[in-house]
Amino acid sequence: MTKSESSFFPKIKALTGVSYQTWKSDAEYALREKKLWRIVSGLEPRPASPEATPATETESTTTVPEPSAELLAWLEKADEAIGVLGRLIGEKLRHHIEPYKADPATAWKVLKETFGRNTAANIGRLRREFTSLKYDSSKSMSDHLERLQQLAQEIGQAERPLTNSELAIAMLQSMPSDYTVTVQTIEAADKGTDPIYCYTKLVDEEQRRNAEKPQSGSNNKGDNALKASHRISKSSNTRKCYNCNRPGHIARNCQSKKESTNDNNNNSSDNSGGNTSNSNSNNRKGSRKYPPCSTCKKTNHPEDRCFYKKIYEKAKAALAAEAKTTSAQTWGTSPDLSL
Repeated sequence: MTKSESSFFPKIKALTGVSYQTWKSDAEYALREKKLWRIVSGLEPRPASPEATPATETESTTTVPEPSAELLAWLEKADEAIGVLGRLIGEKLRHHIEPYKADPATAWKVLKETFGRNTAANIGRLRREFTSLKYDSSKSMSDHLERLQQLAQEIGQAERPLTNSELAIAMLQSMPSDYTVTVQTIEAADKGTDPIYCYTKLVDEEQRRNAEKPQSGSNNKGDNALKASHRISKSSNTRKCYNCNRPGHIARNCQSKKESTNDNNNNSSDNSGGNTSNSNSNNRKGSRKYPPCSTCKKTNHPEDRCFYKKIYEKAKAALAAEAKTTSAQTWGTSPDLSL
């Protein structure tokens, strides 16, 4: 069998006891594509075999003529047709066509009479599969819902057409327990009887869950965090400290810097004369650079650049302007703006 033929058959689902109506159309198109439908449908009957020549006075045995080229071509097509039918039928149902390997047209009729009639048994099988079919998360949601639609169509052909409400309810009932919230959301929106809405929402939910799953080949968060820590550890081992110029650590973790800082703190504590708060403040900020600011009392900036002084002056000017315009009516006297 060629590569194209091997990829051809998986496109058609094998015949089961409840899928004849759908399978029949797919099988017919497949046989037509292979140019075998006329053999299977009986439109191209088997050519007559040449008659044997009876024995004569000169010849004591009957002569059997060779089959004609037309008959040989038909037999070759018949073998191919019965082979295709066998591939399109479930393994448990092939016994129905076993006696008719030489007659594809009769095999096709037997399948039609066995599974195509609207008998109570066939309708019961369709109904049972329709109500018991459950979604398998390892398969596609769209394939599952389309299978339900196919069963509904076959039930409609065998018995009566199903309503949209019956199809939508079957879709929701076929969902597993982890889709309970999605089903409740659909029902709360009063769309539980609309098969198109149910189909769309269920497929969207499947796509959302697939998007949240980690992609193939990626590790979980714990593995990623572990790899990140290894990268950080490796890079820290190759770096050099800007403080002591030694590898294996960075400046903020440098022990030499901490030791020198501790020594400075001890010396400053001994020479402070008991003013603990000022000493700690100076050690944190470094040596004193500016006189204490008259506004905020800090020593890390000159007085003319004090951020709080600018705010204070703007507030003072605003109060003065307001007092000047409203003193006669509201306050009576100008407020004391001096500090």
